[in-house]
Amino acid sequence: FLKLSKSYEEIRYGSHDMQRMELYLPSSTTTSDNDVRGLVFFVHGGAWGSGMPWMYRLVALPFLEELRMAVVIVGYRTYPDANVSEQVDDLVSAAIEFARVKPDLIQKKKKYKNNTRGGDDTNEWLGNSIIGHSSGAHIAFLMLLKHLCLKSKLIKSQRNKLKEKEISKIDMSSLSSILGIDFDSFVGLSGPYDISHHFDYEAGRGVEEISPMKPACGHSREDFHVASPAILLTKLIAMNDILEEGTVQNDDGKNDDNADVDSLLQQYGSCCPSMFLPRILMVHGMEDGTVPFTATSEAARILRSCGVTNLDELYLAQTGHEDTVMHFMLGGEAKDGTLKWLKDEYCLNGKDDSTATSKKVMVSNQSRL
Repeated sequence: FLKLSKSYEEIRYGSHDMQRMELYLPSSTTTSDNDVRGLVFFVHGGAWGSGMPWMYRLVALPFLEELRMAVVIVGYRTYPDANVSEQVDDLVSAAIEFARVKPDLIQKKKKYKNNTRGGDDTNEWLGNSIIGHSSGAHIAFLMLLKHLCLKSKLIKSQRNKLKEKEISKIDMSSLSSILGIDFDSFVGLSGPYDISHHFDYEAGRGVEEISPMKPACGHSREDFHVASPAILLTKLIAMNDILEEGTVQNDDGKNDDNADVDSLLQQYGSCCPSMFLPRILMVHGMEDGTVPFTATSEAARILRSCGVTNLDELYLAQTGHEDTVMHFMLGGEAKDGTLKWLKDEYCLNGKDDSTATSKKVMVSNQSRL
């Protein structure tokens, strides 16, 4: 901890004291070197009302030492200085500022090849990952949905390619200044993804009035739904946010008033979220008394119902709420599973692996995975 405290670089992205990041690089690495294999953008938890980057410095160690990835621990305004929407805005601003001042750390180096299944090769590029714990996982996921909406708007502006079913060829380079970092993977550790359900759970524990969640996320069920990433994704599909609302072109390039929008949603809505969301790993301890593991299992079910297929789940026996992040600091299964997943030992690779399926659920009983 003391060594890390002397070796980080602080990056400010706003005037508030909490709008700062701590950047850690692998030993003997500078920002001009080509040895960094990717970036971890870590978002700490704290029930939306507490937490600072220095508290999570030890999280950086396994990524620095075992994967040679750069790590940036992001600070953001917490309640009462900011509500959830403003916290998400802070993450967006942080990513944009980081991409501006450290562009070399988020761009694949020519010396690295694309990651493949079983990535023990040190010459493989591991990409840019956003990892969040607890409330940090929640706001990180909301940030990714903001990115999804921006990308869907770009599809609307290039609808001719959509008609030709060439979504994957759409040029996303124009969004670089808006997205900042276009993440390749998301890891959610013990996160709540449905705020309405989590409010009920907190009420059952008798802590709903002292928890910062209700004022930070809003005081009504409607506000809770707006702050719930799993529900927002279903609304994104239902509102036809991928296609232009109300107008569909036929093969002649003219508006087809009789087009079946529902059938087009079924055709495109099931593939776009999977295509424009990064690959996802959701980790949860089965002894979590703060956020029950069912928060992850239910969110995963909803995501798959929206067509998201690049999603894995890891459930850890005898593991509590804080344990999933402490495993990164002191060693444990959450850390081991995540690092292996990032190296594609657990990640599905449908293009190269004929045995890959649409989902992978892993349950650890402390003796085997």
